[in-house]
Amino acid sequence: MNAESRPIRSGIVVATNKMAATPLIESNPSSHALVPAMNIITNAVAPMDEITLDGVNGLTVASRPDGEARSGIPAHSFDTEAMAAAIDRLASEEELRTKLADGAAKLRDGERAWEHTIRGFDSLLEMAAP
Repeated sequence: MNAESRPIRSGIVVATNKMAATPLIESNPSSHALVPAMNIITNAVAPMDEITLDGVNGLTVASRPDGEARSGIPAHSFDTEAMAAAIDRLASEEELRTKLADGAAKLRDGERAWEHTIRGFDSLLEMAAP
């Protein structure tokens, strides 16, 4: 995990799609937050909003185009005022933090469990095998 995607001490991960290469655990900071069921705030554009479901396992905020991500996909930077409001909201609403952490844990242990990822890779390898 690099410095720009390291979770802050309050248990909130702030990440923009400019940090992400693909929506995979290894490269997407939002995915790192699912493991310990941390609160995520990110911009509401792909690939970030494919992992962070607004009101389920995190909050998404408005953003604006901002060049390219490392992967070459269009990047977006979050709206500063919207991000500040989301951070304030999480910092002040314990019930919301709990709901989002529970949602992250449910996704992590359910539809986004590693077993599903492994089965998907197995299927790809089977299709590629002669």
